[in-house]
Amino acid sequence: MTLLITIVSFVVSLGILIFVHELGHFLLAKRAGVRVEKFSLGFGPKIFGFRPEGSDTEYVISALPLGGFVKMTGENPEDDGEEETSDPRAFCNKSVKDRALIAAAGPVMNLLLPFLLMPVVYLMGIERPAYQDTKPVVGWVDPEGAAAAAGVEAGDLITELNGHSMERWKRVEAYIGINPGTPVDVTVLRADGHHRFTITPTPTGSSGMGYIGIYPPMAPVVAGVSEGFPAAEAGLQEGDQIVAIEGKPVDHWMQISSASHANAGTPLRFTIERAGKRFDATITPQENAEAGGGLIGVLMPSDTRLKKLGLIDAVREGWGDVVYFVQLTLQVIVKLFSLELPLKTLGGPVMIAKVTGQAAQVGIPQLLFLMGLLSVNLGILNLLPLPVLDGGHLFFLAIEALRRGKPVSLRIRAMANNVGIVLLVGFMVVVTFYDVAKIFGG
Repeated sequence: MTLLITIVSFVVSLGILIFVHELGHFLLAKRAGVRVEKFSLGFGPKIFGFRPEGSDTEYVISALPLGGFVKMTGENPEDDGEEETSDPRAFCNKSVKDRALIAAAGPVMNLLLPFLLMPVVYLMGIERPAYQDTKPVVGWVDPEGAAAAAGVEAGDLITELNGHSMERWKRVEAYIGINPGTPVDVTVLRADGHHRFTITPTPTGSSGMGYIGIYPPMAPVVAGVSEGFPAAEAGLQEGDQIVAIEGKPVDHWMQISSASHANAGTPLRFTIERAGKRFDATITPQENAEAGGGLIGVLMPSDTRLKKLGLIDAVREGWGDVVYFVQLTLQVIVKLFSLELPLKTLGGPVMIAKVTGQAAQVGIPQLLFLMGLLSVNLGILNLLPLPVLDGGHLFFLAIEALRRGKPVSLRIRAMANNVGIVLLVGFMVVVTFYDVAKIFGG
């Protein structure tokens, strides 16, 4: 059932985003008087189609619902015959301005769609980790992390990263994540004033995302106990609070995780508080190859909050998220092209399908939220001046405008498109490889 949900949600979500993209091209083509031969929802063999009386356009539903396409007369002059290219309604015979508007309309529609989706997310209400919308107060600092080495302390309030104001934990996490290996100027507020540090996030795990070793506050309360693990054998129960390990006070969940991880096979004395009473329990963390250290088998608390807003606040919050999505996507693109961010940090089709399935299982708001983010990504990526993409068409049209209406030769455009296809296929192969590696722990 999980696999079915993943496949269906991925196909439907991606199909909607690509359909909206193609709808933009279609509407602007019609407005410019271009003859649109076919508007298809999906690819492959035709399942159903009709042509309204007196219309040049055939509307089609095709077998593979992965988006759609618009076929315009004169869109590919090198492939069309003389009759098509001489038609005044042919795409190639329209002004540079009209062709540019048609090319840009797809990405623009993808950028506009989230302004509708995101307010709906908050009107419906979305479950999110409670800490994400809280002020970025440091609850615990990993002693082995870059933040500890720089001097960051528990209780610090992060106010700025590289001069950018940080008001919520989710912004801090995202900014650190996209800056592996790049020094970040961190400003924190303490009782004695502001302190500034330069910290370089280290790439972590199979994703390669940046990590400096800071965590939001998280109470050391047991949310669940896994059967067959040392904690269960020692009698720990859901709701127990771990107040000390080997006599050292514990006030954050990560202290439990850190102590267990570093002491596989070594008995540890845990002080537990239950129903107002304290007692000690000796627990020996069990070696776990997948975790790379010891585990005792307790589950961390998952403190989530339903964020449901009225219309005005939903629009304000939703549109703010869209602006942030745009900023984040642009930052990632710049860092990718400057080689500051490895390709393995990206999610390809496999990871997108996996995350889409997970979002769909949680609820419609989570799926709409993800679609909003993906739509922004799709819109911006399609505006990049690379052959095959809409941005590549806009680039050639800009050259044509600068040359006072003299287009780039068909031969050069064909060569550029071939190079673009090779690069795009190569890119997809690489990110898909990393997707599979992440899923299988590589």
